[in-house]
Amino acid sequence: MTTGSINIIMEYCENGDLGKYLKRQMGRSLPESKIWKFFIEMSIGLNDLHSSKILHRDIKTINMFLGKDDKIKIGDLGVAKLLNQTANFAHTIVGTPYYLSPELCEEKPYNHKSDIWSLGCVLYELCTFKHPFEANNQGALILKIVRGKFEPIPSNYSASLKEMTTLLLMKDTRKRPSLSEILKMQTMKDKMKQYGYSLDEEKKTTEVPTKKAESAEKVKKEPVAPSKSKSIDLVKAEREEKLKLIMKEREEKEEKKRAAVKAANNNIRAP
Repeated sequence: MTTGSINIIMEYCENGDLGKYLKRQMGRSLPESKIWKFFIEMSIGLNDLHSSKILHRDIKTINMFLGKDDKIKIGDLGVAKLLNQTANFAHTIVGTPYYLSPELCEEKPYNHKSDIWSLGCVLYELCTFKHPFEANNQGALILKIVRGKFEPIPSNYSASLKEMTTLLLMKDTRKRPSLSEILKMQTMKDKMKQYGYSLDEEKKTTEVPTKKAESAEKVKKEPVAPSKSKSIDLVKAEREEKLKLIMKEREEKEEKKRAAVKAANNNIRAP
């Protein structure tokens, strides 16, 4: 970070995004193993965000980037929302219409379960090459999303994949699982083991307290130099100020989107 500017170092994704990947298939169905691979990687990545109380709010295929080994990298956190300790729901309407959750369409408070719905839309797209809800205009699209009815994925895919898609696209948020619940499902555990993925949850829970204890002991013996501490605090303060300005601009754009969705809802309710 230099004076008056933020320098962002980005990872290069050689194979583009998931949306372009699907177009390159030319209508050829993806092998189920590939779908599970993508879904596991998206779930692990999004779970990391949710664990930090961050809502992505714009999960879609073109925001899932691919490295040279086709490993998923979640990108474009431009409209992401950090939930604080007292507010576990957001209210501002953001996102791409095809991936909007029912609670967003109905202008209700929403949380991480809204990202789960969008993830379900992406999973459905991997299986069918189309969105679960499609319409000729935004008003009709919102109506279909609120009703929550969609065609099942092709029969050549397994029952477990069909069940996962249905769970993610549950209209009732109470029945829609969180990512921590998804990753604990036996199906996911089996698939992760099959494809070589691991969360190392047990290792994390046992190591963290030890590291904290070691850090506390180190602080007592070796105090941090005041000048270094001050420098770190200054960088953090400058970064937070920049982020506040960026978020303010985002909020203004979100308000415009919210007004557009509200107008569409009014048109649907009109006799």
